[in-house]
Amino acid sequence: MKIKKDIIATLAGDFGAFVAAWYAFYHVRFELNWFEHTLTVAPATLLLPAVVTAAFWVAIFAFFGLYKRLYLISRFDELIRVCKISIVGTLIFFFLLFTDDLNWNSENISYAKNYTILYWALVFSFVSFSRLTIRTVQRAIVKRGYGLHKAIIIGTGQTAREVYEDIKRHRTTGLDVVGFISTDHHDTSNSRIENQTEAQQNEAISNSSASVSFTTKELAGSRSYSSQTADIALANPDVDIETPKAVEPILTESAQEDSLHIIGSISSINEAIDTYQVEDVIVAMESDERLKLVDILDRIDKPNISIKIIPDFYQIISGLNQTNQIFGLPLIEVMPDPMPVWEKSVKRLMDIVLSLIILIVSLPVMLITALLIKLTSKGPAIFSQERVGLYANNFMMYKFRSMYQDAESKTGPTWAKENDKRITPLGYWLRKLRLDELPQLYNVLKGDMSLVGPRPERPFFVNQFKKDIPLYSRRLRVRPGITGWAQVKWKYDETFDDVIEKTKYDLFYVENISLKMDLKILINTIFTMLSGKGQ
Repeated sequence: MKIKKDIIATLAGDFGAFVAAWYAFYHVRFELNWFEHTLTVAPATLLLPAVVTAAFWVAIFAFFGLYKRLYLISRFDELIRVCKISIVGTLIFFFLLFTDDLNWNSENISYAKNYTILYWALVFSFVSFSRLTIRTVQRAIVKRGYGLHKAIIIGTGQTAREVYEDIKRHRTTGLDVVGFISTDHHDTSNSRIENQTEAQQNEAISNSSASVSFTTKELAGSRSYSSQTADIALANPDVDIETPKAVEPILTESAQEDSLHIIGSISSINEAIDTYQVEDVIVAMESDERLKLVDILDRIDKPNISIKIIPDFYQIISGLNQTNQIFGLPLIEVMPDPMPVWEKSVKRLMDIVLSLIILIVSLPVMLITALLIKLTSKGPAIFSQERVGLYANNFMMYKFRSMYQDAESKTGPTWAKENDKRITPLGYWLRKLRLDELPQLYNVLKGDMSLVGPRPERPFFVNQFKKDIPLYSRRLRVRPGITGWAQVKWKYDETFDDVIEKTKYDLFYVENISLKMDLKILINTIFTMLSGKGQ
């Protein structure tokens, strides 16, 4: 099953389970007379409230990320997650139903507790049964070789071969290795591989195994031995001469690579991912190639791509890395998303609510600012510029214009600097108080930006920085923000060294992103605005 099919199947199963749980709850509560209440209602009458409660539960599950990472998830781990979230959802559900009941007493409180426990038990049971059934069917399908995730292995050495053989032996990994990525710097032609049939590939493998290399000493020795044997045989035809054993062929490194399905090199890894629709990348390089790891991680900047590496023995025993077991091999997931789904949901909700409030409250200030800009310099009050956002998607960012019109028409894209002559007198104060960034709240509402995140840069600079700063593209894995950790901890970019320093702060934020850290940055930003330390 593909990701979308996983989500649709699980969501449909959950929805049916929630509806069934509601009917079962009604039946136990009223018709079985467990709680001394007898009531009979036509099943059709219960359909609307059942659908409404099911929609509520789906929203709760989605909010807490129970429709993420569903592919071949551990069934035990999934039941634990369902148990936790169903408890939270049940408490929210009954709080919403009974919050307006002011006539609480010991008797109805006892009933409410019993109702809550019963309803939770039914929801958990029905949803667990549904999900266990779906995951069991999913595993059965995968065992037959259907619905596998396409994967590539980076490396062509012994480690890569061992990983490939383990994946082939264990279908339940859900992985279908479409090829190998060569760690050599030269590009590997894809056309030779893409047009081959499976039979042709097998023939190529068998032919390549015939490519052998003998050492000079072995070759000379074998020729000398053959010559001496021939002389003895001619002189003594009745003597039984033992035929020497053939020298075992030694595959050269190039012959080993030729026997693999190499679909590209490190420099073309993104093209290989797109061409073969890869979802999993396994880094299985030899120990002497580990210096290339940073370059590889820097190149793979695509969303929803799982990157795992085979750890060194020292990394395993040191306990400094969390490993997962797949097909008996310990794997380290590289650059996992550190923010839980529910925190992402709260962060986005906070962006929308705070942006609306600030826009409404600051509307008079924005109107006055726009008028002053029009009166003091030529050009539009609102300035738009293309910036690079989440996962390198470009968008138009809006600001109050703080520079003279066409300030870069002669120089091209350049960094702002202290006492920049391109900045208008009014723009100087707009930047000091950070009022020039108020129109970006519209970008936040659209979803292009967040209140907190790395500062969005122009495509011209991003392309340059990605080449010169290791792991710079990592900062593109979160939404850019109006303010951020780098903005409150470092000055405005004036030199390339400033960019490097700010990137360190940005990467620290990306790796430690949380609601707590966002609140800390927002508070720091308010103090920066009030103190007039903006640039």
